[in-house]
Parts: sequence; structure tokens; C-alpha cells
Amino acid sequence: MSKTILGALALVAIAGVASADVIMEDNLQFAGHIFTDVHGNTHSQQRGTPITIYSNTSSAANAATSSLNLNTRWGDTLNMTGTGVLDAFSLTVFNSASGNTGVINTYDVDVRFYRISDSSFIGGFIGQINFGISALSPGYYSVVTFTGLSGFGINLDTANILATQARVAHTGGSIRMGVASLSPVTIGSSPVSFYKDDPSSPPAGFYVFSGGATPADLGYRVDVIPAPGAFALLGLGGLVATRRRR
Repeated sequence: MSKTILGALALVAIAGVASADVIMEDNLQFAGHIFTDVHGNTHSQQRGTPITIYSNTSSAANAATSSLNLNTRWGDTLNMTGTGVLDAFSLTVFNSASGNTGVINTYDVDVRFYRISDSSFIGGFIGQINFGISALSPGYYSVVTFTGLSGFGINLDTANILATQARVAHTGGSIRMGVASLSPVTIGSSPVSFYKDDPSSPPAGFYVFSGGATPADLGYRVDVIPAPGAFALLGLGGLVATRRRR
């Protein structure tokens, strides 16, 4: 299976406003953090994180959402603090306990990135996750970090993107899966809405929890290798800061 996404159709209504409320699930439990490459080989810790330009994965879960349609694509608008070549990317996988008693043993996810400005496709990859012997039980979510992504050359050339994810395949008896919302965002920012494209309940677009009272910040972290010019600017900024302290 190819691990990179070579092309994709632009999303519909990427710049649209929130469409409607969706069912919010709570009382979910954290099953831990997994570090893996796209082939499902786990690591003991994250490898190489030059600069984090967006993150909320260290925050607690405040909600979750899921669907019986396993082809649902989830996503969120990420207002990042910089740009660069993607080096590591974190997301959440939620196994819902709503009408579901099956576990998730392995999970393949299709990750794609789009520019907010014109809905154009930037790039993406397909990653494999192995939840191990204990599996991911109903009512639990995991934060999964894919490392070693710089070789794919996914250049996040704008600070405002839509990151999306969709299940490609899985093993285990789960019939209802989704994503977790983690709040607050600690690096960067995101609106209270999130993206959902559920073929069983169209239309695709942006949705909110509880009229927007509960932030829908899907769990993501973006680590990049900045372009050489960006490194120079960072160095200059540090030099100016040093001179000011003097």
C-alpha cells in the first residue's frame, strides 16, 4: 500500500460556516500515547521534533464524536504559528462505547492537508497503527504520533490549513469509531467548529458541539522542519531578543 497521497479532490465548503450541532460523547477515557512510523512500527518516544507549530495533544479530552459509517472523514482548521516540511503528526483515534462492544486492534488512517485559502490539496499520507495486545477498548481514545514524515516532502506552506483523517481499514470488532476533542489548544489556535464528512448524514461541512458552547478542537499536533529562510529568521529573532535583554 502506498504511504503517500499523491492527489485528492478539493473539499467542498472548506471555508463555510458551522452547519449544525452534532451529538457529543463524553466520559471517554485516555488509553495512552503511541509513537509509530507509517508502517505500524512503534517507538518508545517521539523522534525528531524540530519545531511544534500547532498542538493540543497535551490537553485533556473535553468531548468526542463518532459514526457508524466507517468511511467518515473528520478534520479541523489549524491556525499554526509557522510553516515548514511536515516531520511528525499527532491525531486521535476514539473507539465509541455507544452501541459498540468491539475493540480496535489495528487501524489504518488516511491523513490529508488542505489550504484554507483556496481549498487546494497540499499532501498526505497513510499510516498504520497497532494498538498492541490490550487493543483500544470501547469508551477509550489514544493519541497517536506518526514520526519520520519529512521524507514525504509534505510542505505545509501556509499557516492556515484543514487537517483531515479517515479510517482506511481496521481489525477488531469495533463498529463505531471517531475522534476526540482536546481542549485547550496550547500552540496555535482553532475555531470551535470541526469538519465532518459522513456519507450517511450529509452534507459535508463544519459542525459544532452544543451550539458552540463546547469547543470542538480535534486532537492534533504538527511538527515541521522550517525552510532555511525560516531558520535564519528564527536565529535573527533570538539575536534581537538577546540584544534587548542586554
